Amino acid sequence: MAIMPDNFEYSVAIVCALPLEMAATTAMLDETHRMPRWQDPRDKNNYTLGRMGQHYIVIACLPDGVYGMTAATSLITWMISSYRNIKFALIVGIGGGVPSTSHDIRLGDVVVSKPRGTSPGIIQYDFGKAVNGNIIPNASLDMPPKVLLTAMSSLAADHMMSGNKISSHISKMLQDYPLMQERFSYPGAEKDLLYEANYNHDADIPTCDHFKSQSTVQISTTEVQAPPSPSFILTDRFHLKGSISLAALVLDRRYPNQDTFVSSKVSLQPGGDFSVSVDQNFNELVGTCAKSSPAFKKALAKFFFPSSTKGIEGDIQVVSTQSSVYTLLQPRTLFNKISGTIEFQNWLGDAWAGKKPLYFVVGYRTVTDAQFIGKEIKSLSNRRIPQNISYKPRYNTDGERVYAICFRKVKFERSPKGTVQVLGSTNRWRVFNKQRGHALDSELEHIISADLCDDEEVGTNEFGVLPPLL
Repeated sequence: MAIMPDNFEYSVAIVCALPLEMAATTAMLDETHRMPRWQDPRDKNNYTLGRMGQHYIVIACLPDGVYGMTAATSLITWMISSYRNIKFALIVGIGGGVPSTSHDIRLGDVVVSKPRGTSPGIIQYDFGKAVNGNIIPNASLDMPPKVLLTAMSSLAADHMMSGNKISSHISKMLQDYPLMQERFSYPGAEKDLLYEANYNHDADIPTCDHFKSQSTVQISTTEVQAPPSPSFILTDRFHLKGSISLAALVLDRRYPNQDTFVSSKVSLQPGGDFSVSVDQNFNELVGTCAKSSPAFKKALAKFFFPSSTKGIEGDIQVVSTQSSVYTLLQPRTLFNKISGTIEFQNWLGDAWAGKKPLYFVVGYRTVTDAQFIGKEIKSLSNRRIPQNISYKPRYNTDGERVYAICFRKVKFERSPKGTVQVLGSTNRWRVFNKQRGHALDSELEHIISADLCDDEEVGTNEFGVLPPLL
């Protein structure tokens, strides 16, 4: 935890109605702070304190089982008595949405309210009356402060130029809090359901899966931008960005630019097929602390001295003018499109016959004009520097280089002829295997289907980037 600021330094409040919402909000903090030094004796709220960017944040949740405007007003009133420099409060929570022609709302979207015309952006559900089947507002909440509206305009412009960083934020959250993986990861487009307006949900049943077939509206399915698995694997060579392709199929993750398949039928377009989030002035530590494996230390040593396997101490600092994360937006849809091509099926023959694993590149991180700085390394006897002299080695790269890659494993299922009724799917095809060793050689027909595995854990690493594969 960081040093505890004074109460008056906290200027932003975040209010959540559910512990689920508070957990997600707290996980987004860049740092957390200790309990407050002072709190109004009459203030019974429980707070989580921290920093997000340059802002000091106070997070509070409504009492368990107590909801509504009265509870929220009481919470904010007592919060201001303890943190008197609060400039504004944000309501952060989960909710449902209905897609329209102007707003294609999908599961996993981040929605930010903003005023339009006479609407302040948030409509209180009981501030209105029904007239001829329409809801007519008869009161409204106050408009957001101007400082938030101008910040929203700047953020929208930044997203137009550089894209958003939501994927990288969520990936970091799952790296920092692995237990959140199950409940806070994107569950897939198949869970993005739109129910009929007249359907009444049973409050005693947590999900409505049993009734979704007759109660849901058919909507076109698409994959929202899901963050790659936290398992970004550090490359043992810093390949030029042009030599590693998104949506490539790789037989050996150690050599992502060799024995790969890149479809000539699919042309990836930024924004439509993949997103790019950019961090300027990138600075990250890759750990070689006591918790790191000897293999990791050995691999990092190769960056500095190819023949050296000893002497690395401390962390490796990665400094770059820019770091970018490239992420496929619809990996499964894209894979199905590629796997349905004849050129892929022809290329796959050797891999399938040899029962080799196959991996799909769904994202990678790059660094531009990077410098890798070792905190301390001891010279060896075969170096020009006198033996056992400690110094900081530096390894420089030029241009945009691939720093770490995220893979999804391809899973195959084989069924005898006749068990699969529909061959129209692009990721299913027929293969024929020769059966030898019998009185008469025979040819056995199989139906092969291929799909991407769910995000897999290929290892653990407390720094968010896995060691190279040795």
